[in-house]
Amino acid sequence: MTMPGSPRGGLSRSQVDTTIARLAGPTLAPGIYGDIQMAYPASASAGIALVTGTIYTMLLPVAQAGQAVDRVSISVVTIGTATLARLAAYAVGADLIPTTLIEDYGEVDVSTTGDKEITVARTLPAGPFVCMAVQFNGGISPHVYNGFSQSVYGWTSPSIAFKRTSVTKTQAYGVFPASFGVPGGYLATCPRISVRGA
Repeated sequence: MTMPGSPRGGLSRSQVDTTIARLAGPTLAPGIYGDIQMAYPASASAGIALVTGTIYTMLLPVAQAGQAVDRVSISVVTIGTATLARLAAYAVGADLIPTTLIEDYGEVDVSTTGDKEITVARTLPAGPFVCMAVQFNGGISPHVYNGFSQSVYGWTSPSIAFKRTSVTKTQAYGVFPASFGVPGGYLATCPRISVRGA
């Protein structure tokens, strides 16, 4: 979708928001939406080792305004020293960096393998994206996505373009900060955080 005179030959930010709000369903089709490239998520069958003291994030497309959710979960492949995970959702800025905390969903036991879910009652704001976040109180290997979503080259500096599947932040395990602040790094994979629409 392109419109004459729009930035980079694509849609303006307001046009992206309007278009996405009209799409049916909770996810976006692969393609370029304004300055953002969406690709099919590739789910890795084996997890990657994640550590405590770090917040890991995953971009989640939200096509419908006022999307209600009732479950948030993380999937454990290999147990480690972690016994708890804490999950949350953040709003994101135009550069896909997490900004303001939407909700801290609390903790779930991750001392065994499998899907670990938290029952929630929340309406997510219209996207195009929110940023799901997780942190652990020890080492663990959850299921991950490879290349879930990426920013188009040129939208950010070349050093981080196409590396934004997960934005990370260093923080001791505990309550999520009200403002995400400056990211600590970027990963090419992200933990698979599942959200169920109510």
